[in-house]
Amino acid sequence: MKSIHLPDLPGQLAELIRQIPERKVVTYGELARSLGDSSAAKWVALYCRQTAEDFSIPTHRVIRATGEVASSTSPDFKVKCERLKQEGVPVKDGKVDLSQHHFQQLPSLGILHQLREDQLDLQAKLQFEPFDGVPETIGGIDVSYAKPGKGTVCLTVVKTADGSLLETHYLERDIPFPYIPGYLSFRELPLLLEITQQAMTSGHLPPVLMVDGNGILHPRRLGIAAHLGILLDWPTFGVAKKLLCGSLEPADPQTSSRPTQGTVTETKELSAGEKKPIYLHEKVVGFTTRLTERSTHPIFVSPGNKIDLISVERILDSLPVDKWLPAPTYFADRLSRKQSKLSDE
Repeated sequence: MKSIHLPDLPGQLAELIRQIPERKVVTYGELARSLGDSSAAKWVALYCRQTAEDFSIPTHRVIRATGEVASSTSPDFKVKCERLKQEGVPVKDGKVDLSQHHFQQLPSLGILHQLREDQLDLQAKLQFEPFDGVPETIGGIDVSYAKPGKGTVCLTVVKTADGSLLETHYLERDIPFPYIPGYLSFRELPLLLEITQQAMTSGHLPPVLMVDGNGILHPRRLGIAAHLGILLDWPTFGVAKKLLCGSLEPADPQTSSRPTQGTVTETKELSAGEKKPIYLHEKVVGFTTRLTERSTHPIFVSPGNKIDLISVERILDSLPVDKWLPAPTYFADRLSRKQSKLSDE
């Protein structure tokens, strides 16, 4: 069975925080950079709030870059202020003087940097090839969370001709890896691999998989759909609900300006069935479309592995359209959420 090795990111963060001495503070961003990517700062802040009552981890010594201890409305604001004062750190108007109490000797772990390198190595192995015709069935995959750290994955099998649901498969597992933009595959791939390999073994894996998430529409061109496709050696493509990166306009070759994100206004201008290409720098990596007139949100589609963009568009066009999501991921989204709530009761 294919597997993916995951670092214990929460455990590594806890150890970093324990290295901050008394009367010293660091910022959320500094911890994120120590882990290897500043984009993890939002998760670092969330982790500190969630573990504020665990006094073995001195999260009160982690503050904002402005010197603010936390938002004054945050549940841990008063506790952090009190604990800092008890250690002899003055807190004035909710702020700490970083010039006096800044700890600047955090080690560089580079965990996320290594994961990015792994993504780039795998990205070089992607294959984009025409898919012959239209498959009789298409698989849809999505993961839902009734509570933090517990994921429910749903694999649906849909009849392409009429969009009817033929089969549904579920798995529920603990999800220790946090959500950090650009690293979704490390969070959800263990579930996706387990459920797809079970279906493959039993002969129930459809010839093409539609994954809730991105294919090559990703900063390193290895979103979860592409990552899954490589590990399974299977045709996959991604259908995302939000635009992670890229632009609806190509980069300007005269100025080397590289827009990174399309605007809400641009996507709302789409008429039903209209498609607009999405560029990552100078290259088209996918397209956005709005499936029905009733749809208030567009979707963002990109190939994953062993299928090209033209084939993805043809397969998507072959499905009946009556919801804002294509039938395979519409059912997977709805049913995974329903099952996760049932499991949490």
